[in-house]
Amino acid sequence: MKLGRLILFGTCVLALIAWGNQSRVSAIAVSPAPLSADTSSTYYSLGAQDGWVLESTETSNVGGSLNSGSPTILVGDNRAKKQYRSILAFNTGNLPDNARITSVKLTLTEQAVVGDGNPFSIFQGMLLDIRKGYFGTSPLQITDFQAAASKSGLGPFIPALVSGKYTITLPATAFPYINRAGTSQLRLRFKLDDNNNAIANTLSLYSGDATLAYRPKLVVTWHLPWIPTIKTTWQWQLSGLPVNQTVAAGMYDIDLFDNSASVVAALHARGRKAVCYVSAGSWENWRPDAGRFPPQVIGNIYPGWPDEKWLAIRRIDLLAPIMRARMDMCQAKGFDALEPDNIDGYLNNTGFPLTYQNQRTYNIWLANEAHARGLSIGLKNDADQVTDLLPYFDWALTEDCFDQGWCNQVHPFIHSGKAVFAAEYTDTGITFSKICTQANVLNFSAILKHRELDAWRKPCP
Repeated sequence: MKLGRLILFGTCVLALIAWGNQSRVSAIAVSPAPLSADTSSTYYSLGAQDGWVLESTETSNVGGSLNSGSPTILVGDNRAKKQYRSILAFNTGNLPDNARITSVKLTLTEQAVVGDGNPFSIFQGMLLDIRKGYFGTSPLQITDFQAAASKSGLGPFIPALVSGKYTITLPATAFPYINRAGTSQLRLRFKLDDNNNAIANTLSLYSGDATLAYRPKLVVTWHLPWIPTIKTTWQWQLSGLPVNQTVAAGMYDIDLFDNSASVVAALHARGRKAVCYVSAGSWENWRPDAGRFPPQVIGNIYPGWPDEKWLAIRRIDLLAPIMRARMDMCQAKGFDALEPDNIDGYLNNTGFPLTYQNQRTYNIWLANEAHARGLSIGLKNDADQVTDLLPYFDWALTEDCFDQGWCNQVHPFIHSGKAVFAAEYTDTGITFSKICTQANVLNFSAILKHRELDAWRKPCP
């Protein structure tokens, strides 16, 4: 069966449930935890780990020599038309694992310019590559010149020089790669590798070996994610668009692709929180990124949904770029939480020999990736893995648990102070008043929904 997501906003909680052959939604009022205020953390580049690397030859695109002990770093080219790249290192490991980063600014102090003109203009702007950890196996290596980045090609940036300093604001796509567990490295390079004039044109900047006031500085602004509290009210709408924003619920669970950032912003303006619904365990042929999925990860048809097929979730190596891009989109649109659907494939006829451990590993990976983007995340159904996954998920969302008799399996969330959002459906013939009596005893937030998850909903009193 398919499961949805749950998210908390301000003093309200919103639970999101995915649609599917077994989809249901339930709503209950609850007092949500307040959203934390923004905090700014400042980091200076570590002199023992930063420096410049010079290309071996003009067209080699690999490092040839380095300097890790100078109070300056270099970007640009020398007379031999070889490119300089510089590595900065910031110990960002004291950021909370689930910090929602809202801004990252890099400040560089100019030491000198060699050659005529503005190097940012001459070389068509500066590019930044970011590495979650080290580019190499030690703080600075010659191979850091060309080593793979976690995110490459940010920019180009052409910042103004103000009081001897350049300030670059990193885009939101860089935020997941700020390392909450250790070092974050940045590689500075110009877009144009050299200007082919056999004259040295370099920008000299102060490094982490310089006096503190001149060192490269990274300012990360963040807050803790919104997490719904027990009995938060919620709405789940995946069809019958546009989203009806007048429903009296603190949390709205809505589709990632079908709703723009303006819809999320409008919900926020009404004091609601927005949960980003994404199918993490199935391939849907109507999605704009459907063509990115390799054939070898697409399995059997999802029962009742001929345009949807199960995914080989054991192949995180192939699914990670696609799912990360989806979560990046959730973050960029301003969503507060993530509801990953279809994360119990190991119990179904997927066409792949998926195991309990395959599913556990994938679901923990999803939770860590969501938290890296400052999103809270709900465990959708997957009741048999609650004991293992409870430490990683912030809330739970169930479909048909009252009708099918397995609600007690997710009650450990309530015992841990985490919300449970239960959706039941009108097509099962359940007596909703009895469901609400049970839901209130369990402290679940329950709502009754049409199976197609349109705007109609009936919450428990």
